[in-house]
Amino acid sequence: MHARARYSVSVLDTNPGRIPSVSVVHRIRKPYFVLAGICTLIFVLFAVGFWFLSANIRVLFAAGLFFVFSIITWRWALQGGRFEVSRDMIVTRRSRWGKPRESLARGDVDTLLILPGHTLFEGCYSAPRLIALGTGRSISIDDFRHAPIRSACEAQGWRFDGDTALAVHDVRGLLRMGLPNEAARLIELYGPFPAAAADDDPGVSLEAAVYRAIADDPKDASRPVALERADAAQRAFTPMS
Repeated sequence: MHARARYSVSVLDTNPGRIPSVSVVHRIRKPYFVLAGICTLIFVLFAVGFWFLSANIRVLFAAGLFFVFSIITWRWALQGGRFEVSRDMIVTRRSRWGKPRESLARGDVDTLLILPGHTLFEGCYSAPRLIALGTGRSISIDDFRHAPIRSACEAQGWRFDGDTALAVHDVRGLLRMGLPNEAARLIELYGPFPAAAADDDPGVSLEAAVYRAIADDPKDASRPVALERADAAQRAFTPMS
């Protein structure tokens, strides 16, 4: 079972000034902020105690220790994640100064689709992704809440009103990326696609290929259910002539 982070809080900050015409969503890691604040407060108390009350070396050592803890926890707190949107590009980073982790270029498509995270069945978790609808391209948004993501994208002219029948191309894209769980979630939400064939075998249903890919993991508890769904999808396969 995939454990979702409970400390994800997103704040929308439009046009912050660092990059013109960019909407930014920050992920704030609340527990680390709280811990950093506590460490900072304790450091201040020890420092004041050393300065005014006692010149004890142990007090100085404790103050230095909590000073180090404060630096480390503030660093963790400020690296929760960053989602940047312009009119031409979407980028995710670990922090404001970090290198891009993933990106989506606008190209000929300005229509997006948010694939929410979901447990499909026991042992099969689908992580949330932001999809450029109909292109087969997507990025992870596991670090962020969806409402601020959508607001930031819409503020930059991206749309969320595309034809979901195009999602069959994104099922293929996710499968090629090695993300069969997410491909299966897309099928659940916007399928079925009984006429779609697998890329490497026109005699195999695309949906069956997705569930077989899930079942390929011998350690996965979802294997029996995935095989059953693969068989059902193959029986329903009606390839286009």
